[in-house]
Amino acid sequence: MLIEIASSGTAIALLKSELFKMLRITVEDATDHVRLKLEGNLCGPWVTELEDCWRAATPTLAGRRLKLDLTAVSRIDCAGKYLLALLRGTGAELIASGAATREVVERIALDWPGYRRCKDTTDSLRSSR
Repeated sequence: MLIEIASSGTAIALLKSELFKMLRITVEDATDHVRLKLEGNLCGPWVTELEDCWRAATPTLAGRRLKLDLTAVSRIDCAGKYLLALLRGTGAELIASGAATREVVERIALDWPGYRRCKDTTDSLRSSR
């Protein structure tokens, strides 16, 4: 596995044999929140990369909200769904777009009913219910 960290705060994890299957996590610090922008596949070894990134970001929150931007995620496996549910349970906001990702986010909301609802960037799911 190759991990590259750019000066912009972007961590890119790549399996050398499968460069097309990757996950890019960009950490964006704002005054009222920290956003982890995910791009690519949240599956296999990338789930651990997200967990590591979350653990590194948590001490820097200082009362700010954590937002997970899933709008550029193309695939989420079972381990990724479980981690997203756990992060949501700790107060992270899930931001989704696209039918498949919105379905994952809504399924997490239904399967983990004690947790807060997830944010949908299109608001179409809330308006249709």
